[in-house]
Amino acid sequence: MFPSQLEAQLDYYRSQHRTTGCKVTHLFGVPLIALAVPLVFINFRRAVACFIAGWILQFVGHFFFEKNKPVIISEATHPLVPVAALIVVSQLWMRVLTGKPLDEEVSGNGRLLPRKKPESFII
Repeated sequence: MFPSQLEAQLDYYRSQHRTTGCKVTHLFGVPLIALAVPLVFINFRRAVACFIAGWILQFVGHFFFEKNKPVIISEATHPLVPVAALIVVSQLWMRVLTGKPLDEEVSGNGRLLPRKKPESFII
């Protein structure tokens, strides 16, 4: 059950990040937010700066390019959203590093992405 819920969340996450501008802002914003977590134990001020910069990039990507709100806000209680963000951004970085375009709109299994919310998380 869990893998299919993760796949549904990944498809939904990808469907909310279709524009190249949004994808580029997330290539830097998501890692900055993730970096802020361990950095808080080393340098609190830099952690806060990374966290804020990451979120600014997220909002620019969504409101300026994508014209929607971040998934983490609309799906704030869903525990798979941060996991989906890290996986999708990792996949985007792999595309960049291997010279593939960011503007393809397919899910992990090659189908076109829907713009619908996944089912609620049920344990």
